[in-house]
Amino acid sequence: MALILISSLLFSQIAISLWKKYHPRSYNLTTLLGLWLVPPVLGYRAGNYRYVTVWVLFSIANSFVVKKAMENPMKSGTPGVVYRWYTWVYNISYAVGIVGYVIMIVTFFHVPILAGMARETEENIFTGAITLLFYGLYFGTLGRDFVDRLSDRMATTMGYYSRTGFPAKHLRSNQCAICGEVTDTSGGAESRQIGIGTGTTPKGTVVKVHRLTCGHAFHEQCIRGWTIIGKKDVCPCCKEKVDLKAFKTNPWDTTQQMYLNLLDALRYMVV
Repeated sequence: MALILISSLLFSQIAISLWKKYHPRSYNLTTLLGLWLVPPVLGYRAGNYRYVTVWVLFSIANSFVVKKAMENPMKSGTPGVVYRWYTWVYNISYAVGIVGYVIMIVTFFHVPILAGMARETEENIFTGAITLLFYGLYFGTLGRDFVDRLSDRMATTMGYYSRTGFPAKHLRSNQCAICGEVTDTSGGAESRQIGIGTGTTPKGTVVKVHRLTCGHAFHEQCIRGWTIIGKKDVCPCCKEKVDLKAFKTNPWDTTQQMYLNLLDALRYMVV
């Protein structure tokens, strides 16, 4: 019996590895749906209605964002909406996870008991901390997975990016391949420099523009959404490798990237 169990586990892991290698799109979609739909079913069966309620609220808002990202033709402002939503999801999950982790450490060293609280109260606090940590990691990982899929979808719909082959549209000079809007109409030297500069939109608004080493320019919020939030490390136009260090302008960016790497590692271990 033990041999049968070990053999089954071994062959299932081999099958999953081959599936992931040769059919990554179906694998990623299936595991995303599993990560999204299976936990609330288990939570409902376990009587954890608070988690199910939070999941329902998240799913309603997330479904609205997914619907906008799946539109074809897609509005130029949609990528900004999508990346802002998942940035909020990330920030909230990060804050909730950190709070849960800190409380868990505090209760681990029995600080509540030292403060005169009952052991039962300490146990309740510890349970609450574990719950917060779970919420932070789960919804952070789920949001990270969604935006990874939607980034490809939006860029492909916009037409200046293709996962395989050539893009459907030709990218004009000083045009953002992520949202399709013009990055600069002034023709100033600052908008042509590598790194972060400024540009002027057709409406006369001054915006930050980030020009990659390959020469393609993007609105800073668009390219940060594509790379930091959307998990992409290539130019969405020519697919040249992007140096993510260029987007770390302060210590918070480094901390942010570390947490995102943690979510990616957790996703890899779960599925």
